Amino acid sequence: MKNEMLKKFIENSTGNSISGRKYYHFEYEESEGKGKARLIDDRGYEVSIPEAALIIEGLNNAYMIPDEEEVNDYLNERNAKNALQDDLGFEDLRIRGKLFRIDRKRNWGFTCASCKKKVISEDNKIWWVIEGYNYNSDDKYCSEECAYPLYNEMLENIKKSVYKRYNIDY
Repeated sequence: MKNEMLKKFIENSTGNSISGRKYYHFEYEESEGKGKARLIDDRGYEVSIPEAALIIEGLNNAYMIPDEEEVNDYLNERNAKNALQDDLGFEDLRIRGKLFRIDRKRNWGFTCASCKKKVISEDNKIWWVIEGYNYNSDDKYCSEECAYPLYNEMLENIKKSVYKRYNIDY
């Protein structure tokens, strides 16, 4: 029940944002010797007093739920999903096909890192590699299907490392 209240508050706080997310920040303003805090939305507009009161009440309810462990689990899971998207975007892992060069005088070949099949430029037009920001390898593959097992294993390792950072069993 409490978890549903937190989930409902977060889902309702996205407003009419194009990205489906809404961001707020506080600004401090001082005038006539008095300080005032203003709540500003992601587009730079000041939030009305009734809307600000609802947001603050929702945050208060979300963080003051007696079952703090349940809230922390929910927030950890949410943060882990965001971190996973960030890490996957940063790593930029991909399987890329490369064309054999046709301007060579001799045929060029290699042994597929997965299936150990001999691949030569005379019989094939394309070969495959796994590339990423932090991943360098000389491994070459005869097909996308041969590259997928290692690619999937690498993605799983990234997921495990992110979930481990947030103390979530994977």
